[in-house]
Amino acid sequence: MSANVVLAAAIVIAPVVVRNLTAFRAFVPTGLGAGTNLLEGIGETERGAKEFGAAANDIDLLEQERAELKVPLEQPFTLYYPDGIQRDRGRTRRAMAIIVRHPFWYAGTVVRRMAGVMKYAGEPSGIYGSAGVNVTSKKSLPPAWQGGALALVVNALGMLQSVLRYVLLPLMLAGLVLAFRLDWRTSALLMATVFYYLVVGSMIHTHIRYGLPMHALLTIFAALTLWRLKEFAALWLRNFGKK
Repeated sequence: MSANVVLAAAIVIAPVVVRNLTAFRAFVPTGLGAGTNLLEGIGETERGAKEFGAAANDIDLLEQERAELKVPLEQPFTLYYPDGIQRDRGRTRRAMAIIVRHPFWYAGTVVRRMAGVMKYAGEPSGIYGSAGVNVTSKKSLPPAWQGGALALVVNALGMLQSVLRYVLLPLMLAGLVLAFRLDWRTSALLMATVFYYLVVGSMIHTHIRYGLPMHALLTIFAALTLWRLKEFAALWLRNFGKK
């Protein structure tokens, strides 16, 4: 079954690979952007911007490259035109050179990103984790609706969010232990996507919105913990009733 999945993926992307080999004489299996994200991920750090001169966003990166390549302002110039493949690979080489020279600094940066991505409670952690915003009637409803039953429901949801922020991560961690004890194969399959967003994504460049699929999957493990707690509570009540 796994081989069939891999083969199907290869067949689907084969036309893109052949087209790129034919048109650009380059092996580009899925698309461009790895070099851009890697370099901008360095640029979003304080040291990356000040010491290494890495750009933190597309606009600044384009300005740098336009100046370096002496491209006139009136000439069309985007992230991947002209010479998009060569330019993106040049960004990869530039980023990797920085990482190779400062591996411990970059490893610390990746770990901080991973911690930020998993931060649900407390102060917002920049662009990585929780935005720290709960819904309230004043934020979410027009003035005419801020005093009725709907406002009460919205405010109650905001209070639930406040509690959920603090209990969600412990529920997820407990659920991971339970899930792997119950069915490690299925759990590992789910965790493959989590690993990609948490680890691989943090090694390149990450953002709150990038990790939404990961958080959705981790919520399944939190739900498993609640299910087990319900089972224990039901068992305790049955035993207590017998007494």
